[in-house]
Amino acid sequence: MNDISNTLQQRGSKYGEFADNSRVTQTVLNHIYTYANAMDVVLSYEDKEALHMVVHKMSRVVCGTGKVKDNWHDIIGYGKLARDVLSRSRLEQRDLLPISNCFIHDVMGILLTQPRVLTTYEVAAITSITSAIAILCTNSNYSFSAWQSIMDAAKVAEDITEDE
Repeated sequence: MNDISNTLQQRGSKYGEFADNSRVTQTVLNHIYTYANAMDVVLSYEDKEALHMVVHKMSRVVCGTGKVKDNWHDIIGYGKLARDVLSRSRLEQRDLLPISNCFIHDVMGILLTQPRVLTTYEVAAITSITSAIAILCTNSNYSFSAWQSIMDAAKVAEDITEDE
């Protein structure tokens, strides 16, 4: 049991408190699913799980120390997994719907009001990822590009991040 306590203490000091991460992750996911539903977009199981993991990793960035390359690396991986499972049948043609600035503002408000002050590149990456999620929730025609944008933003952040 001592090993588990040590692991939890180590992870907590690196990624932030479990309660904080849970609150941020679930609040952002609630906004994403509500927005997708309002836009009449049905997210696949793969999209939902990848979004869950991407948001979870972003939560670790904003609630923890932020100096962990693996968070960004994992976001790239989940983006690739979601992008790679896209099938032609899911890419039905739809009219392009407007992206709600309220959605982006609300999600950014949740992510950027955590106690840790983020670096400029972290804010830029999180903003880019949030914008790509908004596109993903608005129109399935752009799913592939949206996941690629998530991967690209995380890659830049990963390259800049220096592990502590």
